[in-house]
Amino acid sequence: MTEYTNNSNHSTFHTENPYVKISLLPEAGGRIIGLSLGEYQFLYFNPDAKEGLHKWKNIGGEKIWPAPQGWSDDHHWQGPAGSILDYGNYECVHIADESGDGYRVTSPYDDSTGIISSRDIILSDSSAVVNIKAKFTNLSNVQRRWSIWPVCQVDTSLSGGVEPGRFRFICPINNKSIYRSGFKIMHGVVNNPQFGIGPDNLFEASYSYIVGKAGLDSDAGWVYGADSETGKVIIFTFQYEENAEYPDDTSVQIWFSGKGAVYSGNMLKMHLDNYEQNPPYAEIELLSPLKTIDPGKSAEFSYSISMCTVPKGKGVREVHSWGVISEHLNVTVSEGHIVLSGFYGFFLEGYLSIESDGEELIKQRVSPNYCCEIEYCCESKKNRKYSAIFYDLNHKIVDCIENINI
Repeated sequence: MTEYTNNSNHSTFHTENPYVKISLLPEAGGRIIGLSLGEYQFLYFNPDAKEGLHKWKNIGGEKIWPAPQGWSDDHHWQGPAGSILDYGNYECVHIADESGDGYRVTSPYDDSTGIISSRDIILSDSSAVVNIKAKFTNLSNVQRRWSIWPVCQVDTSLSGGVEPGRFRFICPINNKSIYRSGFKIMHGVVNNPQFGIGPDNLFEASYSYIVGKAGLDSDAGWVYGADSETGKVIIFTFQYEENAEYPDDTSVQIWFSGKGAVYSGNMLKMHLDNYEQNPPYAEIELLSPLKTIDPGKSAEFSYSISMCTVPKGKGVREVHSWGVISEHLNVTVSEGHIVLSGFYGFFLEGYLSIESDGEELIKQRVSPNYCCEIEYCCESKKNRKYSAIFYDLNHKIVDCIENINI
């Protein structure tokens, strides 16, 4: 369902399915300002934002910027302050395809970069997945070279302040990373305690309201943010291009707002310890490879935003088209019995079945709105294979998620 609302402040466009609602604000950079799974809102959005100390009116949401960013020459984007690509009035039209419906937003021409920025934003009819195709079109008379840079501001605030460690942002590191630790600090103190390597060789950023930014040359094609108290997870998936050139040698960047200092734009910037003047939020940022764009030609970058629910305090081990594995299927043997356990999150409704040699042991209804926790006890039998199989609502197999042998 799509709809349009208008009030004295702005015009907002909406689309929704049984799980997700999206809201767009075309007149503020064509950004997504609302992205909710059920009643849970993922995005930071402040419609009353004023121009801050550094002359940028940050109202939040999810938007597209050009990279690299910098202030040294015309080959760098000198935004977001003052850029129509960040805050211009975008055209917005309704579109649809076989998977769902949504909107196409298109920027005015930006003379400083030579491009028009557009993207198709399609919400699936049957899942908690948003598919986005972004495009830069070069309307200047000279060759341009840009990366397409999606930037999503995730709300990390709570009534009364910040709960350190509640919000975590995870990304697999590249086993062939050019960085000794698999990531690099781009802004803030080099020993920022929020950034490090956690279990399973995953980069982990744990939000504690300290300003800083980390970049990764991750080749996994996914990164996620999780609220450990509710189990709500937002996941970005994209196609990594091996041997391509990326801005700052990074395909993923994580920014944390907070107190502290960064050196940017040839100046030292102090960030206040003040939730009102310096609101808490985190950014999940993707970067496409740098693309040379001839006059009249375009470059594209596609990515998806998916949402699901995992058990409180759990994370994500694997990402698939149907959902995520939070904890792999596990078997514990005790006194002639076995206990099967596993934790999952799903982007669409259906059934998770635990089966053994054609026998259905347990079947559970699953949905993006609630977590899936499997725990089943049965008599121990040797030489058995146990399988976790996902079925759609018509009881057709979507995928055999995983197997375990005893």
